[in-house]
Amino acid sequence: MLRPAAFLSLAAAAGLMAFMSRGPVPVEPLAPSPSGAAREAPLPEPALAGLAGPFVHENLALYLVRAGPDHPADPVDYLTLSEGLEAGQVAVEETGDVNELKVKNRAGRPLFIQAGEVIRGGRQDRTVGVDLIVPPSPEGIALPSFCVEQGRWSQRGGERSDSFATSTKMVASKGLRGAVNHSKTQGAVWQNVEATKQKLSENLAVQVDDARSASSYELALDHEAIKEVQGAYREELSGLPAKVEDAVGLVWAVNGELVGAEVYGSRKLFLKLWPKLLDVAVIEAVAERDAKAKAPAPTPAQVARFLVVPGGEAEQQTPTSRTRVDYRRTPEHGYYETTDTEVKAWVHRSHTDLDAVATRAPQPARQLQNLLGGSSSGALSNVFDPGQGLQVNNALGLGGLGRGNAP
Repeated sequence: MLRPAAFLSLAAAAGLMAFMSRGPVPVEPLAPSPSGAAREAPLPEPALAGLAGPFVHENLALYLVRAGPDHPADPVDYLTLSEGLEAGQVAVEETGDVNELKVKNRAGRPLFIQAGEVIRGGRQDRTVGVDLIVPPSPEGIALPSFCVEQGRWSQRGGERSDSFATSTKMVASKGLRGAVNHSKTQGAVWQNVEATKQKLSENLAVQVDDARSASSYELALDHEAIKEVQGAYREELSGLPAKVEDAVGLVWAVNGELVGAEVYGSRKLFLKLWPKLLDVAVIEAVAERDAKAKAPAPTPAQVARFLVVPGGEAEQQTPTSRTRVDYRRTPEHGYYETTDTEVKAWVHRSHTDLDAVATRAPQPARQLQNLLGGSSSGALSNVFDPGQGLQVNNALGLGGLGRGNAP
């Protein structure tokens, strides 16, 4: 059964977060980096209201991140990949390279594509390799990608082999998300695709591989057994954003362990991506379902700690003229933040509890550099120092929900 939400407020205290009485909490000034250099914030950061939750169904607990009352109205109406493909305003095409596609934005507004979104079709299904803000670009720009269908390099059924038709899913499981977002290697992605499908098959007592392409992650998630279980979770949880009118992000825990969080600078963008985000959490819960695991949902204080941003030097990438992505990682925690450099506002912040498979893979900097054909500006440390490895940007470790952290 779905438990009622508890509405909570946050304040930074002693380098962590303590939950206080109801009401918005002023954002703390941006903390200096461990090197002592303070980060610039072009405009004052809005306040955060805190969290709503936990909302619990079976082994899945969800928490919604709430924006404060002075959160700015959505400054940019981003088109999403699902919207663009469905409306024919976006085209994703093959280039002959497994790890690079071409995306064309024919709409009159910027397109936001999130790392981990799965696109179906082409010579093999892919997942996006990095967050992108794509300006109108009818000629197309490079779209870094990973294969999530190892056994095919040809047309499938009546689908086109030179382009992709739909995007209704994201990669799920912390191992797979860690492989896509942080280790950035094709081998790690394939390994975690197979691991996720195997766990789903074992927990559902049915082989979820699709006869049309046994290696396809995308087709496997369409198995009727998965849809049936998924439907029960959706029935209980899909309406949450309507009940929490200032929600701008999702944190989820499976079997009592926090595994991921996705937070957005825009409520409108969060609502557009909500169906995919919910399915990510649900698929992970189904894959990790354990009848013996009766752990309680994490406490709000534990959620607050999970949302603290790892410290140290950020690994920065600029995959488009309008996109900057800053990566930070410890052996236990992967984080990245995506900024729209044109409006000088962050768009997306992502946290992942890193899977052992993902953390054994090479450094994200060099792998992403290879993927994008660019250069890196720093190096992530693989050493977690309790004294310097975490910094509290402000309440919730989010740095506010609007403009900021942009040059």
